Amino acid sequence: MDNFEIAKQLFLDGLKLFEKGAYQEAETKFLKSLEIIPDRVSTLTNLTATQIRLSKYDEAKDSAEKAISQDHTNGDAWLNLGIAENKCNSPNKAIECFDKALLLKPDWVEVLTNKVMALIELKRYEEALEQCDRLIALEPSFVESWFNKGFILNRMGSHDLALDALDEAIKLKPDSAEAWSQKGVSFSSLKRYGEDLACYDQAIKIMPDYAHAWAYKGASLLDQEKYDEAIAHCDQAVRLKPDYARAYYSLGLAYLELKQLAPAIANLERAVELNHENKGKINFILASLKRVDQPSAPPKGFVAELFNEYANRFESHIVDTLKYEAPNILYDDLKEIIGDDQDILDLGCGTGLMGELLKPHAKSIIGVDLAGKILEQAREKNIYDELYQADLNEFLGPKVDDFDLVVALDVFVYLGDLSDTFANAQKALKKGGYFGFTIEGLDKGDFCLNTTLRYSHSAEYCEDLAKNNNFRIVSNKTGVIRQENGTDVTGHYFILNKV
Repeated sequence: MDNFEIAKQLFLDGLKLFEKGAYQEAETKFLKSLEIIPDRVSTLTNLTATQIRLSKYDEAKDSAEKAISQDHTNGDAWLNLGIAENKCNSPNKAIECFDKALLLKPDWVEVLTNKVMALIELKRYEEALEQCDRLIALEPSFVESWFNKGFILNRMGSHDLALDALDEAIKLKPDSAEAWSQKGVSFSSLKRYGEDLACYDQAIKIMPDYAHAWAYKGASLLDQEKYDEAIAHCDQAVRLKPDYARAYYSLGLAYLELKQLAPAIANLERAVELNHENKGKINFILASLKRVDQPSAPPKGFVAELFNEYANRFESHIVDTLKYEAPNILYDDLKEIIGDDQDILDLGCGTGLMGELLKPHAKSIIGVDLAGKILEQAREKNIYDELYQADLNEFLGPKVDDFDLVVALDVFVYLGDLSDTFANAQKALKKGGYFGFTIEGLDKGDFCLNTTLRYSHSAEYCEDLAKNNNFRIVSNKTGVIRQENGTDVTGHYFILNKV
């Protein structure tokens, strides 16, 4: 038998082993075949597919690139290279490869499906959704397209539409643990808790070792304040998948709610080690618990996310549960010193509790807040002439001599370092304008991040900032700001005057 026939037989043996799932043995056969004929494209292409199955992604990339160097029109090689690039956390490169394959065969379902996965990795959800709809049009019975569509819609916050897509997936494949679990995520996001638990249970019944279902159910139980049950389910998730960052995160939060700080910190730190997608938020929580390396501000997006989740019950909660009287208390002092026809800026305006009181004094009144859903409620009240979704310092930065009054109630609890804010407020005020705000009190130091994830500030810190920014202190009154777990939280009500 000549060398060509030997290489051919090794290649055929490799194919048979691949089909049986004996990938290690198949790889050996392909490599031996390539020792004889190094540049045979079909052998390189099948070796690439085998190495992907063995999770040897760097080797797979090398094999695919060799195949492509011999034949740029080899669509399978472009597909395999894209899969390997995506597995190596290079989704942009993966998409380039998939697009090369699609130039050769535009309606290639396998390539389009893998492109969807890369787009999801990049959080390019609109594009991923378009590709899913294209796939569904090409092959309506392909269950993975319906599942991916449901997953993407959940990520986009369109949970009702996600349910429709996932129901289609389940019709096509009733024993899909993945689809049942993702349907549970839709229900959890809609706060339909009984229905979500039933979906997770169905997923676990189908696939008892499906870590995602255990973790998602644990997260739902956490939301329902069933902390011991949440811990039990997330513990099972990490037993099944020891590198599951999401499950460690839920465990950390559950232990935190139970005031068990040591396991809370340990699990949150493990989530960070595993590169949880909310790593910035987790590090912020850890800083509040450990009281070291405290940041001067929360991570970007933290406050907006917090209040958008809280929007539907925001006003009733702070007024009825937290006994929040700060707007009335500060207004009682302000109304004695401000006139009418004022240009007013309400920083962190929320739903407009302070704006309602100041409206009779306003020639114009502007509200600024980070949370879009909160601003929707403020807009319905018709208090403000203009509303802006913006960071307060980014909004204040360009303003010069624009306002007679700037107020910031229960806002500085979400910002540690106030030096930029004082400087920006001073610049934005007209001569003789007033700056009214509240802080939660701190005995020593400038500011401190508390376990409530709110900052407290000392009166001395604010007094120094006032002096350094040419403000005169009109009043600094100690008083109750709100309640926390039925206990009064004291702080300071400041009114400053621009000299």
